[in-house]
Amino acid sequence: VGMLLDGAPHGAVYSYLERMSNELDDDVSFNAPQ
Repeated sequence: VGMLLDGAPHGAVYSYLERMSNELDDDVSFNAPQ
C-alpha cells in the first residue's frame, strides 16, 4: 500500500487508508509518518 501511495499528499493517503480500513475491516494502517 505504501508504495502505491508514494508521493501522494498525506491527507489523501489518510483518507484512502481510512476508507480501505473501514471497507476491509482490517488493519491497513502501515507505519505512516505522523
